[in-house]
Amino acid sequence: MKPQTGRYFYWGSILCLTLFSIFWWITYQFGQWLLLSLGGEGKSILPFLVLALLRPLCLMPVTAFVFLMSEHFGLLVSAMLSSVLLAISAFLPFFLGDFFGRKYVRPWLHAEIPKTTQLLLDNQLKLIFFLRSAVLPPFEISSIYLGEIKVRKLPFFFCTLWGIIPECLLGASLCHAYFGKLDSWELFIAILCAAIVYSSWFHHAISAKRHRRSFWHELRALYYFAAYEVKLHHEDRHLYQHQGDKVPVVLLHGFFSTQKSLQAIENHLEQAGFPVMSLELGGTLGVFFTRGIKESASLFDHIMKRQMERHGFQKFHIIAHSKGGLVAAWWLSKMSGSRYCNRLITLGTPFAGVWHAWLIILSPFGFFWRSVWQMRPNSRFFRELNEGSLPTNLELYHFVSDQDFLARGERGVWRKGFEKATLRLDHSGHFEMVHDPQALQNLLAILRQDYSGTPGERRKR
Repeated sequence: MKPQTGRYFYWGSILCLTLFSIFWWITYQFGQWLLLSLGGEGKSILPFLVLALLRPLCLMPVTAFVFLMSEHFGLLVSAMLSSVLLAISAFLPFFLGDFFGRKYVRPWLHAEIPKTTQLLLDNQLKLIFFLRSAVLPPFEISSIYLGEIKVRKLPFFFCTLWGIIPECLLGASLCHAYFGKLDSWELFIAILCAAIVYSSWFHHAISAKRHRRSFWHELRALYYFAAYEVKLHHEDRHLYQHQGDKVPVVLLHGFFSTQKSLQAIENHLEQAGFPVMSLELGGTLGVFFTRGIKESASLFDHIMKRQMERHGFQKFHIIAHSKGGLVAAWWLSKMSGSRYCNRLITLGTPFAGVWHAWLIILSPFGFFWRSVWQMRPNSRFFRELNEGSLPTNLELYHFVSDQDFLARGERGVWRKGFEKATLRLDHSGHFEMVHDPQALQNLLAILRQDYSGTPGERRKR
């Protein structure tokens, strides 16, 4: 590690620890105030049950909740009660994850990595217990993830209850030590209980070691299995064949999608006789599009110049969905891409940013995926994108929908009034519009220059 990088890591760790300590203290004080408001000065369980149910909403750390329990009960009683109440409270983020998983995550998982998803569900007991007994990821985030892939509710409860016991015992022991109430006999029993919980892992590790298959080997094997399935599932279906003087159509897909997400558009255009080039710009597992937008635009520029040199065409059109439209917009306006492309058609591109990006930023993925930071509303990327004038030869067509939860209505329009046409698909959502028959027909009409809709009035630039 370079000295400068090591210094950033050191001070970054100090800052994160300081912020967590402040947040821990704030949630702890909030918990004390709530318990006093509910009359939780005695030994009643009801106020703590209410606090446990409210805890996920204020993101109270597990140890803060255990500290509050330990102030009113003994070490072992507070640890065991905390485990039960935390296991109950975990269902709130679990059901939230189940709701989003049903609409967005599980259809994607079963379409892109069905065998890997099934492998995770077949080993859900190991998965749940590992997430619960490990300190990271955070308690609520792991509950949301487990809800998204829809593990069974009974194993979820009991594995959460079993896996959270050591952390509760540790928090209760620290609280009793802080207040000078720690008894050596209670501490011995707490260590013994934690050892019993972790003995299942020790047994698994020993038996796996005999077969030369440690837990980390299993994790690595799962990663390679997923990577192999993804690459096998997304092999290039055919090589691009340039068709004489016909203008090629380039397809760009959205965030964490692949070229298969635009398969319906590709098939429809090819059947109509248009030469189509569907690009993969890489990212997670080499396939899922998570690269930064500016970096992707540079890669797109390199790929297209190489393709133009290889096939001899000088002009092409772009059809882009979601984040792909941001890549195309940056390339056209900031990298002189309008010399080669004068027509951009976007579907559900969030030109005003995406508030949902904060959900990913606040998760562990926010440390790795630069593009989610760029897609925040009013981010530096959008300020730079909207600076300056647009190329005078550029024709913009936008497909928008009030059912689009990421780019609702006018939020899917780049510089209102400069577009040649805005087409509404209010019966389709963000992902459904790429399969919408009306959208497919209008795409053909635009490419044939026979579009019969009512174009928006184009302002003089």
